[in-house]
Amino acid sequence: MTVSLLTELEQVELDSRARRLATEAEADRRLSAATAAAEEIAAAGEHQVEAALGTLRERYRELADAQIAAAEAELAQIDREAGQDQDAGPAFEAAVDAIVAAVLGEAEV
Repeated sequence: MTVSLLTELEQVELDSRARRLATEAEADRRLSAATAAAEEIAAAGEHQVEAALGTLRERYRELADAQIAAAEAELAQIDREAGQDQDAGPAFEAAVDAIVAAVLGEAEV
């Protein structure tokens, strides 16, 4: 009877170890699957953020280009109007000369 009881206890212990190993293997599998899913979600999030930032950069670039074009058009219009106004030529050149001299430190005080 003792042998039979020892054999039965050993079998119960072996079965318990087998269940524990199977449970640990299943836990490892689930952990690996969850880790892979989390990494995929994180990667997708990074790609979404990069795409959104790229779109914003492009919009700001387009806005800046439009503002630059508007400023250049305005300056061209001012240049055309200044070219048509011949009476202000010498006075304007004298004013420019005075400003340049002041900036360069050549102005007489």
